[in-house]
Amino acid sequence: MEHDLYVLRLDETVAPNFFQRFWGRNISLLLLAGITAASAADFPPNPLEKPGWMLDAHDEFDGPLLNTNFWSPYYLESRTEKERAAARYEFRQGTLVLYVDGHSKGYFKDGSNVMTVSGIQTGDRTRLHKDSDPVHHEIPVKMNYTPLYGYFEIRAKLPPGAQAAFWTVGTKDTLAHAGEIDIFESIKNKPKRLKYVLHTWGDKSLAYQHQEPELDFDSTQEFHVYALEWEEQECVLFIDNRRVMSMPQAPNYPGIFLLTLYGNTRDSSKQEFIIDYFRAYKRKGQSLTLGAGAFR
Repeated sequence: MEHDLYVLRLDETVAPNFFQRFWGRNISLLLLAGITAASAADFPPNPLEKPGWMLDAHDEFDGPLLNTNFWSPYYLESRTEKERAAARYEFRQGTLVLYVDGHSKGYFKDGSNVMTVSGIQTGDRTRLHKDSDPVHHEIPVKMNYTPLYGYFEIRAKLPPGAQAAFWTVGTKDTLAHAGEIDIFESIKNKPKRLKYVLHTWGDKSLAYQHQEPELDFDSTQEFHVYALEWEEQECVLFIDNRRVMSMPQAPNYPGIFLLTLYGNTRDSSKQEFIIDYFRAYKRKGQSLTLGAGAFR
């Protein structure tokens, strides 16, 4: 399949049927509602209760300690030294602040131009992500929260000079259970654009897709709500409670969720990915995730 990359400006003045005709190619996209003009103000937190849904798990990041029964405070720990994989974070006024700065160690090695990372995730295992990933050391299997389908949202402010990501990846209990949904990846120095991507990795039932919503607000100056509705045959991106883009396919096995900030040792400035909360829901009538009762 040829993979086209689309850049869209979300504008609810454009008739949805225009987009349905125009985008009838190798990608399925629904633009059901846009992001209206910038308000230069934070989008407010959603209520914890969501009509039509049941709360599956949540973390409001009230501190003072990270809930390590829910989150692993390491980024794909088996790939590098544990100290290099460790998250750097603080709690500030009811938010979790992941950060990188001039004191962050390179993730794989030391150097003047190498990647740094600060991230947390709801599970981990050796070679969790891609089969091609290096293995520095074996780690125990940790699967704290691994839902299959649902509605998952965060409220966050993104970094201006680094890349933040809210994503899910298969639990890798088999090689094929490796599909990845990037609910968003921010783009350094482009605060009004995001990446929304589905990576297949070892899952041959999926096809790679890449979409880029263009925003009418500055994601680095304001808090906004970013969400994934994950169904059996569809993945839908929501921004500020509005349905934005859809992909007509989805992984059909449980996944872990990750909140990640990527930087570089060449940048000494402090970059922050500020998360107000993480919330996960199941449709009423669906089974809640086994073990998630500890996180409600």
